[in-house]
Amino acid sequence: MPSGPVGLVADGTGTVWAAIPASDALVQVSYPDAAPADVGDTPLRAAFSGDELWVSVFGAGVLAEVDAATGDVTRTLEVGAEPEGIADGFGSLWVLEPARRSATDRRVWPR
Repeated sequence: MPSGPVGLVADGTGTVWAAIPASDALVQVSYPDAAPADVGDTPLRAAFSGDELWVSVFGAGVLAEVDAATGDVTRTLEVGAEPEGIADGFGSLWVLEPARRSATDRRVWPR
């Protein structure tokens, strides 16, 4: 498992977040003194969907929504086996699950 960041995302305010699998956290790299968001087992990628900050939590099989102001997990969505890639587009949040051996991303959360 990588010890450093594997996924980065920036919001419109200048905050940059990084997924750190070795520490099971999502951290603000642009504000290093901010407390990390404890999101669960092996976070990998992060994305903003509108004003919502989401992270794929590979080891837990969920997407976690994080309050960007507080770092608190506000909800989780079970998506199945080992979510990895995550992206916002076409009015939805999309997730890639390599364990499903599918090249097609799945629409998991319509906005």
